[in-house]
Amino acid sequence: MKPPADFSPRRPALALLAAVVLGGGLVAWALGVHGERAAADAAARQVLDAATQAAGLAPQKLTRDRAQTDLHRQIRDIGFVGEEDRAAWVTALAAARAELGLDSLSWRLSPRAESPLMAGLRVSVLELSAGNLDRAGLEALLARLRADKAGFFTVERCALQFPADASSGQAECRLLWWTWHEAANAP
Repeated sequence: MKPPADFSPRRPALALLAAVVLGGGLVAWALGVHGERAAADAAARQVLDAATQAAGLAPQKLTRDRAQTDLHRQIRDIGFVGEEDRAAWVTALAAARAELGLDSLSWRLSPRAESPLMAGLRVSVLELSAGNLDRAGLEALLARLRADKAGFFTVERCALQFPADASSGQAECRLLWWTWHEAANAP
């Protein structure tokens, strides 16, 4: 039998080649779609994991934020944030003198200055002196000043000097009264 005249031996090879190319293209396309979906699934999984982790941390963050808000309120209430209130400090010292019976209590408050520690941080030096004090009396004075919350201070140095055979002596202290100027640190 003789093949038809319009039959060419190349046709089946071309058809096979076209089928292979078309099949390969379909496989490549399917793999690309699968890869894109796998990448999208992985991204969605990452978002879900991050959201799950954030939801788990939310109660802790809320508690921490509340604590920080309370802390900020406390530091505002003690006079650390904002302008210094020198009149309140002098009033607190006078009240401590009267309450503790420290007639010899005297002080000198220097002008406020920028602290070299950080922009916005300001400090005033308060030098105080009191006679007829023992350690408990000095601790009571400092505790009284802290309890009054007229400002935030740290004790840079404090010394008690006792005369021979005496149970009380002269106290010389240097306190640093700190304030924070928020506007200096605003963006």
